[in-house]
Amino acid sequence: MAIEVRNACFAELESGWRAIEDKGFVASPFLTYDWLFAWWNHFGDQSDELILLGVYNNGSLVGIAPLHARTMRLKGVVEIFKVIYFIGSREINYADFILHSDCEKEGMDAIWKYLRLNYPRHIIYLCDMKEQSLVVMHLPSDHYSSVELTKGFVCPTANLPGSWDEYLQQIGKRTKKNIRQAKKYLENIPGYSLGNSSEKLYADALFRLHYKRWGMNPDENYLARLERYERDVISVLSQKNRLRFNYMKFDERIGGVLFAYDYGQVRYFHKIGHDPDFADYSPGKILIFEAIKDAISKNIAVFDFLRGDEDYKKLFTNGNIQCWDSIISNNRLRGFLFKHLK
Repeated sequence: MAIEVRNACFAELESGWRAIEDKGFVASPFLTYDWLFAWWNHFGDQSDELILLGVYNNGSLVGIAPLHARTMRLKGVVEIFKVIYFIGSREINYADFILHSDCEKEGMDAIWKYLRLNYPRHIIYLCDMKEQSLVVMHLPSDHYSSVELTKGFVCPTANLPGSWDEYLQQIGKRTKKNIRQAKKYLENIPGYSLGNSSEKLYADALFRLHYKRWGMNPDENYLARLERYERDVISVLSQKNRLRFNYMKFDERIGGVLFAYDYGQVRYFHKIGHDPDFADYSPGKILIFEAIKDAISKNIAVFDFLRGDEDYKKLFTNGNIQCWDSIISNNRLRGFLFKHLK
């Protein structure tokens, strides 16, 4: 085994990255080429340094470390740290490195050595990792003097049984009663209907209703960038037949849209938008109920609500995924200062 690490660009790694995806070594949709390229295209600042590391074994691409570096400034002016993050940091879930299973240890060791040699003064701040992620399982204690691992976000999940009736037995009686009452009331409104679709045409309604519900201005810079990024992701998911929308209609008026996507045996719940005019009828809960029902019908094993343990998610879930964050540094004092200034 001859492991080599080289810094590259997206175009150089695309074909090899997609081949690794096809072999099943990419654990989540958030680590696919298309997803991370979309994030970098919309959120990578001109001042950022792309650190996209290709890991090669005897000349063949066997892994990727998707990273970038950004300068941290005190009050936006004085440079205090250069920090290495995951591409997509704080926007994607379940960040990690990607490696063939037969060279995980050697590949991780080579990545840490490369970063230590080429970015010796950088802080490495890696967030939103599963406990069984490559980074958490292979923290670089042999390469860095300061390695700290702390609990991050929690992602609530519903482990789905084989049938809808079994799932109904898992959730609380009050939740079932409230949703059934809301659906019964809505069914008396002319033109009311529920449905699901893999057509991306529902994206327009999703964003419009999401902004309306929260009173957001879609022209605000961050929201405009976020929407462009998510529309790119929706297009890719649609092409790969992973896109899932659940919707509520009143004749031709769309009252709510839930956006989710399938990857392997998991359905990921991403975003929901509903018209505040119908807020009294629990449209969000009804759409989640319908999305879970649809997932069970397609033999999906897990419904993942992703980052955030909001109370409404607890009505539908029976488990959690604890995510982890790590601060890695060559200098304990610098690591300590970064922790308290970030």
